[in-house]
Amino acid sequence: MPLPTDELLQLADAEIQQLRADLTAARAEADKATRLAEALAAENAALYQQLLALQPPPAVLPLSGLRVGIIGHPSREADYRAIIERLGGQLLFAEAQNKLGLIDRVVQRAHGTLYLTQWGSHRAYQRAEAAALRYDRPLVCSDQPGLAAVERAILEQLLPELDKQ
Repeated sequence: MPLPTDELLQLADAEIQQLRADLTAARAEADKATRLAEALAAENAALYQQLLALQPPPAVLPLSGLRVGIIGHPSREADYRAIIERLGGQLLFAEAQNKLGLIDRVVQRAHGTLYLTQWGSHRAYQRAEAAALRYDRPLVCSDQPGLAAVERAILEQLLPELDKQ
């Protein structure tokens, strides 16, 4: 025997309330995870700077005379700049979340670009990929946002692509 319409509406309302509560909890969890990731990235940056202070600069500057684009987190721009300049290059930076028009200009002016997927949006990646194709520039993606991983991606993934050109 089917339930009366009033009972069905009450069940539907209860489900909707539960779904809203679940959504609120999921959003809070996602916000907490984002804050934790950003805190870990800041801690990583501090440790990476300490490590760099202990290491001598490379004898040969592998990025000498090259402009390297990085599409990443705005709070890490100074750290990305330190990495690129220590390797002899020049940084061109664009945020991975906002100012999508800047992504196009960075890819156009850079010899090659590193896109950090951890910080970017799907739209930002589409913009970077389209610009790389349009200007015939290498675009390398990395899902590891740590500064040591950024340096490794530049040296092990992007630099070989630049050498091919």
